[in-house]
Amino acid sequence: FALCNLKTKERLLNQATRDPLTELYNRRFMLESFDQAINRAERHHLSLTFILLDLDHFKQFNDNFGHEAGDVVLRSIASVLKENLRLEDIACRYGGEEFCIICPDTNLKDGFTLAEKIRNHVAKLSLYCGGKSLGRVTASFGLSVYPNHAESVLSLISKADKALYRAKDSGRNRSEVSQPTNYAEQSS
Repeated sequence: FALCNLKTKERLLNQATRDPLTELYNRRFMLESFDQAINRAERHHLSLTFILLDLDHFKQFNDNFGHEAGDVVLRSIASVLKENLRLEDIACRYGGEEFCIICPDTNLKDGFTLAEKIRNHVAKLSLYCGGKSLGRVTASFGLSVYPNHAESVLSLISKADKALYRAKDSGRNRSEVSQPTNYAEQSS
């Protein structure tokens, strides 16, 4: 009976913290983990990189091949993330075709290198659904770094989101870093 209760508790926890399609953490878990990661970075005077990524032209996969093909793409992106992150990094399905990564103890240079590594792996995917090639998959990335760009979870998310939209506006399939917002940030 106790073992059954433990398994039920574990299953419910998994359902509460994981996205069922990709098996990555969900947005709720990410927000809770992000607060803890920021607090740790502040206590230990460490950097933390936040990466937001969005699949380019994702709607076309669903429109041209159906939602099953879209699911294949999303699961494949999740696999790329799982295969290329450290154990301490937290990958989440942020919503729809957006994903995010919290990278504790990671400076801007290393965070950008990671984003580019993942972007290149995504661009090399060769995906099929129902025997049909889904064509090329690409993603755009936006990065922000604690404490360089912001010191709160919501500000870091907002800064990464703005960088992501710059990547989209600049042609997609690229990584952009948050821009400093004041003179003091520019000189550091």
